[in-house]
Amino acid sequence: MYQSTVSIQGQTTIPVQIRDELGLTPGTRMVWETVQNYLGVNYVRITPASVQSLKSLRGIGKDLYKKYGSGRKYLIQERASWDKKSI
Repeated sequence: MYQSTVSIQGQTTIPVQIRDELGLTPGTRMVWETVQNYLGVNYVRITPASVQSLKSLRGIGKDLYKKYGSGRKYLIQERASWDKKSI
């Protein structure tokens, strides 16, 4: 377990071992949230903001609709290609 101290300005330093383990570099955005466990104890969960968050996936299928007209048509064609590959 590692510890750090909160400064008067509300800042703290992430221990080098944690930075290395998570691959945190200068400029990495962190998400802070307050969580309560089943005993009612509050704690803070800090996680790196991932580039692969759900919001970053928004709109990735828009070209499929332009090409196939619907998701269903795409799925039918994709599943048909699976059958051809397994032969």
